[in-house]
Amino acid sequence: MFEHIAGIVSIIIALCEFYFASQYFKIVKTQGASSFSLLAIWSSVAFGIILLILGLPLAL
Repeated sequence: MFEHIAGIVSIIIALCEFYFASQYFKIVKTQGASSFSLLAIWSSVAFGIILLILGLPLAL
């Protein structure tokens, strides 16, 4: 039971990470920012992928 809840929570957090990364990318694309912004976006996407990979087996 706890594994299913933890899996669902991690999937929700992963989807939020993808959403926040896309929103931040739109801001960076229109307004411009430092070169570290791209690193932040890729780190967020990588963290979301890791959470999604870990969350799917737990939720099923």
